[in-house]
Amino acid sequence: MNEFEKASFRKKVSNMFIQYLIAISKGNIDDVLHFIKEQPRQYAEHIIDNLKKQNITQKYDELNTNNINMDVISDDKKATIYGTAITIDCLDYQLDKNNKVVSGSKDCKTMKTYFAKIIREKKADESGVIRRCPGCGHSSDVNYSGKCQYCGAIFNQEDYDYQILEIKEWGVL
Repeated sequence: MNEFEKASFRKKVSNMFIQYLIAISKGNIDDVLHFIKEQPRQYAEHIIDNLKKQNITQKYDELNTNNINMDVISDDKKATIYGTAITIDCLDYQLDKNNKVVSGSKDCKTMKTYFAKIIREKKADESGVIRRCPGCGHSSDVNYSGKCQYCGAIFNQEDYDYQILEIKEWGVL
């Protein structure tokens, strides 16, 4: 991977990861299903279910990725898998039903590091990101949201680009 490709990879991973955390904050991961595999889906659903049971809302404000380090950990005929460390800083807090902070802080940013395995299937189309929607035929940027801006059809991201294969939190720094 040359420097331009690495920068593009980091930008895509940053975008996917921020969207993923925002989806958890909203309590609905439907908007990110196109770029997550089974384990990150289950991980997010587990977090959301636990928050709902406690009647708590997770909030991430001023969310930024600080650093993204990556290494190829597997490369075969089917796919390339990248081991990726993602450091974020944000206001990370939880609210009860009365909007009172029960965990974290609205005033002090926290840094966390996550480890993610990112996969790119070899069948992924290398020719660009603008594609015709499978639902309505309009041209759409499949990397923006994975969803057609006209009809809402979901693109199968594994046919186009990177997906989050696995994710886990390393801890608070």
